[in-house]
Amino acid sequence: MDPSHVGRLPLLTLKHKVTMGKLEPVAAYQEIEAIGNDSGYPNEFRARVFAALARLDEYQPLSTAEPKLQVKAVRNLIDRIVDPASPLGALAIVKLAMKRQGLNSAGLADKMHCDRTTVYRIVDGTTKHPRVAILNAFIKALDLLPEQAEVLREHFSIQNNSAVF
Repeated sequence: MDPSHVGRLPLLTLKHKVTMGKLEPVAAYQEIEAIGNDSGYPNEFRARVFAALARLDEYQPLSTAEPKLQVKAVRNLIDRIVDPASPLGALAIVKLAMKRQGLNSAGLADKMHCDRTTVYRIVDGTTKHPRVAILNAFIKALDLLPEQAEVLREHFSIQNNSAVF
């Protein structure tokens, strides 16, 4: 099976169950977390799962949402995992890495020795095509895995530069 499709079937099954009302969104969220913790899946896929979960936790906590919004949030969550080219997925990787290191945009800019506005605009999605040197500084400062770095490069349409690794 194509590695990019690993994990899609259980996620799409969860999406269908939530959509049809056969599974509560909170239970689906817990199953998605379990999939992310399952070492039987490739690391790249698991990174996408956790990046999407982090984004949901940051912007759409299930515990505070109305039932209809919970269903929509879980459906969107699964869509972001299943479609790794999603811009939300790439930016979520950055935000999750920042969160794990306790960094905000200003802290990351300081760590990168870079202008804060530049970092803020990339993190919030305003800048669509950062310079290669800036993206490489992001990858290095956030200590991203090679798979995570590749997702960012693909998102920003920048070819692999192994000098970062």
